Amino acid sequence: MGRMSQDLDMRSRVHPQYKTKYRVNNWGGYERALVQRGDITLWILEDASAAWKPEPSGLRGAQRKFSNHAIETALTLRLIFKLPLRQAEGFLRSILSLMGVGLEAPDHATLARELTLVRSAVSYRMASGYDGSTCRPGIQTANSMVPLPYSP
Repeated sequence: MGRMSQDLDMRSRVHPQYKTKYRVNNWGGYERALVQRGDITLWILEDASAAWKPEPSGLRGAQRKFSNHAIETALTLRLIFKLPLRQAEGFLRSILSLMGVGLEAPDHATLARELTLVRSAVSYRMASGYDGSTCRPGIQTANSMVPLPYSP
């Protein structure tokens, strides 16, 4: 008795006659859609490119090499693609070289130093209901635009 009830529980609950069958009718469109899933479109606006280098602080000592915008852009790419710091540095460096914009990527040590400041800014934006709908530089993914963070 126990074996028979166990077999009944193991069977599919969907009747084979009514099971939905998925068939591809438009193979050309399906092929293009599969290829497009791997497409990534990135752009950098002129104002974002100009904001990549920080303004001189006017203080004595070494000046900052990267603005908060550059650091937050690298950390956003890291978050989106789930990369460790060194790989995020290399990924951004390769993107900037492919785009030919002449900008430098922040190194992983700088990213690690600034990571705690960015975490608090991101958590503040999440708590205040920030939805990223403002118009500013962003990353275009397959289905949506992921806005890049900015420093208020």
